[in-house]
Amino acid sequence: MFDILSLARSRVSKTQMVYRANLNFHIIDGYIQFLLSKTFIRKSDGERHFTVYELTERGQRLLQLLEELYSPSLLSYSGKSSGLIGQAGRIL
Repeated sequence: MFDILSLARSRVSKTQMVYRANLNFHIIDGYIQFLLSKTFIRKSDGERHFTVYELTERGQRLLQLLEELYSPSLLSYSGKSSGLIGQAGRIL
């Protein structure tokens, strides 16, 4: 879903999503339907008479949260204890 939301920033067709996200049409249909039902993306008529998908404001907020969640600084592990949890796993 992260890839689809990222691609939808720049208004993409379903075919572009399939190739850029490296998914097949059957799988991407499920994701598109879910994202549409939750109003994270919307359908729009493209200039070339085919449907394109674009992020909604709600989708932009979700994508921003996902980007923060997957940021390298959050995912890196320093190996140092924060001091909040003791050796027995209890919060100090």
